[in-house]
Amino acid sequence: MHLLDQHSLNNFEIYPILQTLDYTSQHLARRIFDTERASIDDHIKIVILRNQLSHILDFKTTSKIFGHIFGETVQSKHSIFEDHFNPQAAISLTKVYSTILMIARQSQQVFQQIILGIAFNEPVLYKLWRFIDVYCGIESLLVRNVREYDQYNSFIHALTLFCLAFTRNLWVTSFDEFIKNPLFERKDIIGLVELLRALIIDLILGENQSQPSGGAGKMSKQSKTPLLDDFVLYSSSVLLRLLHELFAVKDYVDPHAWDIKEVNWRDVLNSQTFPPEVKKIISHMPECIPFEVRAALFTQTIKADVQRYQHQQKMHVKVRRSQLFQDGFAAFQKVSDLKQIVGVVFVSDLGVQEEGRDAGGLFKEFLVDLAKIVFNPHYGLFLQTEKERELYPNAQSSLLFGDKGQDLHYFRFLGRLLGKAMYEGITLEPRFAEFFLRRLIGKQNSLNDLKSLDMELYKQMTMMRTYEGDAEDLMLTFSVTDENEITGERREVDLIPQGNTVVVTNKNKFRYIYMVADFRLNRRIKRQTDAFIEGFHEIIPLSWLQIFNEREMQMLISGAQQRLDVNDLKKYTKYIGGFSGSNGTIKTFWNMVEKEFTEEEQGKLLKFVTSCPRPPLMGFQHLHPPFTISQMDTDKPNEKLPTASTCFNILRLPPYSNAKIMKERILYAINANAGFELA
Repeated sequence: MHLLDQHSLNNFEIYPILQTLDYTSQHLARRIFDTERASIDDHIKIVILRNQLSHILDFKTTSKIFGHIFGETVQSKHSIFEDHFNPQAAISLTKVYSTILMIARQSQQVFQQIILGIAFNEPVLYKLWRFIDVYCGIESLLVRNVREYDQYNSFIHALTLFCLAFTRNLWVTSFDEFIKNPLFERKDIIGLVELLRALIIDLILGENQSQPSGGAGKMSKQSKTPLLDDFVLYSSSVLLRLLHELFAVKDYVDPHAWDIKEVNWRDVLNSQTFPPEVKKIISHMPECIPFEVRAALFTQTIKADVQRYQHQQKMHVKVRRSQLFQDGFAAFQKVSDLKQIVGVVFVSDLGVQEEGRDAGGLFKEFLVDLAKIVFNPHYGLFLQTEKERELYPNAQSSLLFGDKGQDLHYFRFLGRLLGKAMYEGITLEPRFAEFFLRRLIGKQNSLNDLKSLDMELYKQMTMMRTYEGDAEDLMLTFSVTDENEITGERREVDLIPQGNTVVVTNKNKFRYIYMVADFRLNRRIKRQTDAFIEGFHEIIPLSWLQIFNEREMQMLISGAQQRLDVNDLKKYTKYIGGFSGSNGTIKTFWNMVEKEFTEEEQGKLLKFVTSCPRPPLMGFQHLHPPFTISQMDTDKPNEKLPTASTCFNILRLPPYSNAKIMKERILYAINANAGFELA
């Protein structure tokens, strides 16, 4: 008899079948998908089990069986579950599916089929949450030492499954849409945040571990099922981060609800020490940690890594200024490990080497000038979003650079250079689209990210999500029209196999919305993005970056998005050539910059000297080389413009006779972007 023949079986009759599936899948664990390591006995059981599982591992069946067990409707929030609801069947069902997801975590096909079948059946999703709250008891999941009992392992599967499904649901839900949701309320989100925050902390801080700085007392014992705990940690931390993205900005949840009170972060920041358990908390709950703490850990991690290369021989590459990209690409292809110290030698078209030795400044100049070329949309590797003019890879790059994969080599090269810039603490000016930055930090894009790429399509998808009529009237199929930005040609692309024959209905419209967003944001530029990421992560590993969100990632690339702190700049400025902090010209300069310059003019001055209009992320203490003001040696200072050496962050300032002339000359120079000279 088929498991899902709901006309033949009720919930209490289905329970023994689910219990058997649950026991067998738990016992065989990973071997379900790896028969090579199974014994002959187990091999027979696996064949039988896989045959059984084949009936439930698809989108429609998953939705159907969960609807059968939990009920398809919510009649009243005061009486969530019907009389025929069988909690034991629900426990076995969630354990079966959670176990399959846990052992098939790397199989996107299995993962998507199961999760999408639950995520967009909203009454079932809500009932799953209420099942955790009412039957499992949130408090019971947080009791110290509870993981020693079978009760924890039974109910934690339900929570894990809910976390994964709710994450997918929120991927296609805006904040405004969510607050109109008739099922989930503000108290549900608050309770969920409190549960996940406490549970993650409890999972990380194991038995008899020493307290973190300002930490809590003795924590619970290590679980006897590390594979399960790891999966719980993954699913709960992913959802907690998404909840923070959606609700923290709007103050829908009390800001203090995210705080981790078990650790004194000010002490951690002051001591600059990060015990293993603190690092793990930061990696799994970055949204709950002050940004300056995470930035300090990132800086410390890079500094420690840099030390490994200090005694290696310096690598020199020759580059013609007139062929910056092609020469740079050819030269750096020969550098196997770009973390080592690299010096740039500029040569003329005739091969004559320029004077000067690269102490780091010429390499910075090379990176900054190259970034201006290759990240310019006219070059063809990147395009700009319409509204914010932010950069993302050109899906049609192969048409411009050949169809033999040369464009992918270029993207990998640019990824390596961006990683090298961050590794060396060199800020670059280009601003990238948030959906592209999300990929660099290991995130998958969803409907809400579509706003930054195509606002009209985003509006269409959100309207469709709340459309109360029959979706079939819209005459849509699981295919999209893809337009070539270069040739203007259009073609139909199937979102799923034979998608042009699959009609969008009310039952599958959420999946359609998810697939459309996934195609536009992920699949369409996958080749280019993957190549860029490969090069980038070669220098900056993903594990270093996952503690940041996409807006913070842009700050790591381009510096702090804030007004220039003149006092901080003044504090870490060096003086040479006869100037000092007490010099009259210098006092006039700082007074003018602080009190007379606009915010835009301050940014232009900083760009004139350092090549970037934004201050370093962690302040000017971390600007290398340091901001330096040198006295220009001239007989007629009032007739001279200031000059700058951006490769060494040096401003050459004539000793002007008064403040009026100084301001006129400096403003002229920074607005004309004139006065650059090679040191």
